[in-house]
Amino acid sequence: GGHVDSPLVGYQWEAHAEYCTHLRRATWAPHVPVFLRTAHLGIDMTQYGEGEGGGRQYIVWPFYCFLDRALGRGTAHALWHADRRQRQAREGASLDMLSNLVGDRRALLPADLATLLGEFARASLTLDWSHSGEAHAAALLSAADPLDGLRFTPLRQSEPPGGQGAGGGDGTWWCPDGSRPLKRCGFACHRLEALGAPPADGDCEIAISALPPSGGAPPHSLAPPCDLLLGVAEFDPATRTRHTPVAELLRATVGGAAASARFPRPRPGLACLVSVCAAPAEHADFTPLPWGASPASVPSASYRLHLRHLTPHHATAAPSGPGPGAIAVPADGVMPVASGLPRLKPRPRLSGGGASGTGVDVRSGNPGEVNIVDVAGYIAGQGRTLVGVSFAYRYVVGFSGNAGAPGPKFALQLVDQAAGEGGGESVHTLFQSPEAGCTPSWDRATGGSPTNYSAPVAVQEWCNAGPLRGERQSLRLVFTNGRRNIHLAGAVSGCDLGITLVFEPRAGEAQAGDK
Repeated sequence: GGHVDSPLVGYQWEAHAEYCTHLRRATWAPHVPVFLRTAHLGIDMTQYGEGEGGGRQYIVWPFYCFLDRALGRGTAHALWHADRRQRQAREGASLDMLSNLVGDRRALLPADLATLLGEFARASLTLDWSHSGEAHAAALLSAADPLDGLRFTPLRQSEPPGGQGAGGGDGTWWCPDGSRPLKRCGFACHRLEALGAPPADGDCEIAISALPPSGGAPPHSLAPPCDLLLGVAEFDPATRTRHTPVAELLRATVGGAAASARFPRPRPGLACLVSVCAAPAEHADFTPLPWGASPASVPSASYRLHLRHLTPHHATAAPSGPGPGAIAVPADGVMPVASGLPRLKPRPRLSGGGASGTGVDVRSGNPGEVNIVDVAGYIAGQGRTLVGVSFAYRYVVGFSGNAGAPGPKFALQLVDQAAGEGGGESVHTLFQSPEAGCTPSWDRATGGSPTNYSAPVAVQEWCNAGPLRGERQSLRLVFTNGRRNIHLAGAVSGCDLGITLVFEPRAGEAQAGDK
């Protein structure tokens, strides 16, 4: 297994097994979309238990693939055998893969760890990892879309960092929107597009300025700040071909000047992609994360991008109406939302478990998990403000023998999604249930049964969510299980929660309805 007997090697055994299977059978390329969407987390940030990224010891196998391409075939196996030798020599203790890379006396690394991670980040923009021939390369491109909007960190306009003048006066500074905090040994991806008519000189320019990191807890917050390495790639979705308009990686250091590069304006049809990797500046600065380290315990890298003749993809495109498939709010503001069992869509967990539909209710997952169940369908708020929500539910408690706090609870949330691929989102919590105790019990061992539901709980909450200016909105249930779980059902039978949203009427509509 991934953990075995060391707190540091959780990500290398399972990932190595996945990579070996890919070598044996090219079409085996699992988890690639999820890896791309969680790449802002470090390679060795794996099974920390809850939320985004749990179970990443399985999905970071593309890094092994890239190592064999960058450092020579057999590198991944050599690292695996180094781990095995260390286990034998040290009575079970062993080092993680990245520590073995930076400490290898045979000088595996051609430069430094930061450069290697920066090159991996740039190669990941177009899934350019394979060394094993066309079949494997094609399988990687079939496993995920390099232009998947969910992998890109949105950018918002910002003030220039203090003392920075890169790019002259005809560009714009941008910063990440905070939705994917960048951690050391991880990378962020941005999609750009050419701005306006071709400039007179025909060139675009990009610059990066590194700012002091934020957050984290000792000892991680006491480590020297990471350098930031920026790579640029272009991808043609029609031909599935790649281009590298800027050969070198830009490297920015906290407290140093911005690093910049000029390159030709992307040809029509080419997607301009940018990676920003946070990596230890020196080998000595690298300390592996222990098993279970949470993202919040690791500082988040901070940076600004200066774009000249470039802009974030779709950043200037305002929605002209409801988003695709979104249902407009009725004139009177009262909007029933279908919330029966077929409309409740549990999200999968990378590490197994997770919420599920049982056919009669929704099971919130296993103890200790945090799980999300999306309510299918989209709402077109179009500037309206949500002022109230009502629904009703029953519940029954599983694992009721696990007495004590915390108990299971759930929240109903409204997600306001910004326009454009990879757009940001605002989350409004409309209702938070109290923690459930050990009753009513699902378990026969404690005198319960699977149909031993509580009395109906009627919810009528007033709120002030809005104005909702995103392209579309959606609802979701977020279960926090604690020591037990719950099964959630509707007030009468089945799982229809009977959700009704109440929006503030538009000016003039309420009066018209009162006549």
